[in-house]
Amino acid sequence: MANRDQPVNGKRSKLSLLKIGNLILTDAAQSHVWTTTTSSVSPACLSLHDSGNLVLLNLKTKVVLWQSFDSPTDTLLPLQPFTRTAKLVSTRSQSDFSSGFYKLFFDNDNLIRLLFDGPEISSAYWPNPAYVSWDNARSTYNSTRTAVLDSLGSFVSSDNLTFLAADYGAKLQRRLTIDFDGNVRLYSREKPGENWKVTWQAFSDPCVIHGICGANSVCSYDPSSGRKCSCLPGYQMQNHTDWSLGCQPEFQFSYGEGESRFLQLSQVEFYGYDYNEYQNYSYGDC
Repeated sequence: MANRDQPVNGKRSKLSLLKIGNLILTDAAQSHVWTTTTSSVSPACLSLHDSGNLVLLNLKTKVVLWQSFDSPTDTLLPLQPFTRTAKLVSTRSQSDFSSGFYKLFFDNDNLIRLLFDGPEISSAYWPNPAYVSWDNARSTYNSTRTAVLDSLGSFVSSDNLTFLAADYGAKLQRRLTIDFDGNVRLYSREKPGENWKVTWQAFSDPCVIHGICGANSVCSYDPSSGRKCSCLPGYQMQNHTDWSLGCQPEFQFSYGEGESRFLQLSQVEFYGYDYNEYQNYSYGDC
C-alpha cells in the first residue's frame, strides 16, 4: 500500500499525470498528498509493466522519469533491484497496513540486515549478531550493496547471501516480503487468485525474532501449534490484541533491602551477549 501511514480516501482521491510530466496524488479535499516531482518538455506516459513496475516514461527520449521499483514498501518482486538506498518495512499487523517495527536493509558494513525498531528499543537480529560476518556466511568486502530475486526463485546479494525457493523453477508469480512478525518469506503461486505458498523463510523458529512477544514476556514455539507468547509470573498482557506491546507488572515496584529476589525460569534463554560460554557445566557449577 502506497502512502500507507496516511492513506487517502479510496472514493474521491485521484492520481493525475500533468502535461509537464508530474504525477500527482490528490485526496478527497483536492490537496496534494504525494507527487513524483518530475518534469518533461516532451509527452510522458505512465504504464504498469508485467513485472509489476509502475513506470513514468518520457516518450521521446525513453528516459524513465520515475518508477515504483525504486520505492518498495514491504515487498520485492522478481528483478526489482534491492540497493543501498532501498528499505523494506513490515506492516504493523495483518489488518493494519501502516509501518511496523521490522526493517530489511543494507547496513553500513555492506550486509543485508534485519532490524527490530520498536517503540523503546532497537536491535539487529539477522544475521546472528553473536557471530562475525564470515561465520554467518556473509562478506563485508563488496560495497556495491545490491541484491535481486529472479523469476525462478533465486536470490543473490553482494554480501554473499543466497537462497533458492523450495519450488525453484518457472512460476507465474513470486514475491519476497518482510511480514508483520519480522520474518522474511519468499512466496509463490501458479495462478492469480490462488493462495500464496511459502517457499523459503529466514527463520524456522519465530522466537529468534526480536520483539515478537514484547517486554516482560516469554516466547515458545511448537512446530505443530506455532508460536505462543506468555507473560512472566507477576505480569499481565498490556494490550490483549497486540503482543508486541508486551506485559506490565501486576505489582508495585519496591527497591527496599530484602524486598526483591531472583526468579528461576527453567528452559528459558535470555537474549543478550553472554559473559562467557562453558561446556559440560551443570547449573550448580554455574
